[in-house]
Amino acid sequence: MGLFEINLPKVGKEYIEFANDVLKLTVSLLVAFLVFRTASTKNNFMDIAFSELYMYLLIGYTFYHLLVKDLIELSPIN
Repeated sequence: MGLFEINLPKVGKEYIEFANDVLKLTVSLLVAFLVFRTASTKNNFMDIAFSELYMYLLIGYTFYHLLVKDLIELSPIN
């Protein structure tokens, strides 16, 4: 249970997983770029490279959750 809870009763479990993955992606990228920004002063924080990288990763996550996850299932060997 988190500090904030958002109830989405009409949304399927797979889309909740997707939303959580997008949130993880966003937080991870922001932290990485904050660290990068503090280390290098000649690059802008929110320049076009950040936006492009975020959009490509978001498209990749969406492609995975909508298509690949339903086609390929990984399971451990017993």
